[in-house]
Amino acid sequence: MLQNIRRQSADYKEVEAPAKESDYVKLSYTGKLEGQPFEELLPDEPAAKKWGTQTNTWEQIVPADKEHYGVPAVVEALPGMSKGETKTVEYVLPDTFTYEDFRGKTIVYEIEVHEVREQVLPEINEEFLKGVQAESLEDLKAKILDSLEARKLSAQATEKRKQVLDFLVSSTEFELPASMLEAEIARTESNIMQQNMQRGVKMQDFEENREALYAQATNIASRELKQQLILARIAEVEKIKVEENDMSNAIMAISQQHRVSVEDLVKDLRKDRSKVMDLQRQVLLSKTLDFIVQQTTVSA
Repeated sequence: MLQNIRRQSADYKEVEAPAKESDYVKLSYTGKLEGQPFEELLPDEPAAKKWGTQTNTWEQIVPADKEHYGVPAVVEALPGMSKGETKTVEYVLPDTFTYEDFRGKTIVYEIEVHEVREQVLPEINEEFLKGVQAESLEDLKAKILDSLEARKLSAQATEKRKQVLDFLVSSTEFELPASMLEAEIARTESNIMQQNMQRGVKMQDFEENREALYAQATNIASRELKQQLILARIAEVEKIKVEENDMSNAIMAISQQHRVSVEDLVKDLRKDRSKVMDLQRQVLLSKTLDFIVQQTTVSA
C-alpha cells in the first residue's frame, strides 16, 4: 500500500536505456491481416481501435500476470526495446476475440518505439508526508493499517450479506408472479445487452443467440425478483421503514460513487417520481438485509 501511494505521485523521466517493468513507452504500431491494414476490416467502434493502427500511444510495461489495455503481443514485445527501435510480432486472435469473424486469424504488428520513460518514486520525506496528510512515516503506516482493516471488514460484511441472501433464496420456495418476472427478465436482458455492446458485441450476435440470452436473463431475473420479494415481506413483518435520513445517506453515496453533485442528483429525482420510488425500494431492501445480517451468527 505504501508503494502504491508512492506510485500515485511518481514522476516519469525520459531515458535512453531499454524499457523495463513499470516503464512507460511511447510507441506506434500497425496491425495487418494478410498484408491489409487490420483497421480497414474492423468495425468503426471505439473498442476495435486498439487492434488496428495506433500512433504515438502510451503503454506501461506491467508484470505478466497483470491486465493491460493494449494488444498482448505488442505489450509483451516492449521490454528490452529502446527509443528508435522497431520490431515485428505476430498475434493469433483467440477464440474469445470480440469479433467472431477474425478468431484464429494471425495479425502482424509493426512496432516502433518513440520514447521510454522510467518511473521515479518520490522519497518519503517531509514534503511527501505533507502531501498525503501524514505527520510522520509511522502516522502514515497507521493510517494505511486502518484503511486495510476497514477494507477487510467491508469485504467480510459483503460476504456475509451474500451468504444470507443465498440461504434465504435456497430455503424458500414460492411461485413468482408472472407479470413481475417478465418485467424483470426484460430489464435484465436489456442490461446484459447494453453491457456487452459497450465491450464491442454486435446486435447481430444477440439475434443469433437469442435463446441463450433469454435463458441467462431469466436465471438472473428469477433470483433477483425472489430476493426482492423475500426481503419486502420481511420488511413488512418487521415494520422496517425508509426514513428521511436513509434517503439522504443513499443520495450522498450515489453522489460520491458517480461523482455527481447532490443538488443535480436531487433535481433529477424530482423530475421522475418513478426514480424516487425505485431508490426508496432499493434502500428498503438494503436496510432489511442489514437488519437480517445483524440477527445472524457466524459459525466456523
